[in-house]
Amino acid sequence: MPRGFGTGNSSAGGKASSLASIGTGVAIGKRELLSFVSEVTGVKCERWESLRDGVAIATALQGIWPAMLDKKRIKSKPRTDWDIKSNWELIRECCTSVGLPLNFVDRAGIMQARFKPCYNSLVMLYFMHSLSRQ
Repeated sequence: MPRGFGTGNSSAGGKASSLASIGTGVAIGKRELLSFVSEVTGVKCERWESLRDGVAIATALQGIWPAMLDKKRIKSKPRTDWDIKSNWELIRECCTSVGLPLNFVDRAGIMQARFKPCYNSLVMLYFMHSLSRQ
């Protein structure tokens, strides 16, 4: 796992980049972030839609702050809307407990599989996971 992390701040035409970059200058895009979250959680994530049920995000947060989120409470195979709602409630509780702003995870945006909310949440999880392993 890389030790340094920063955000790419430019691309062709001077526009802000949508790729994060680690200290080595390697760009982190959608594919890399989905691969990362799959690897650290054991949850198969190949598309943004894979994040909708909250399992991967809750499991990633549990790996970063195991004392804040009981793994047994995560509905790892949600069958109902209630199970999905329960996972998102765990995410909210964890964010509140550790002092993360509640907008850290844009539930509505992730449920719609929109790029920016999914990407931003996974970049933050990547960053926090890297820090928790140092």
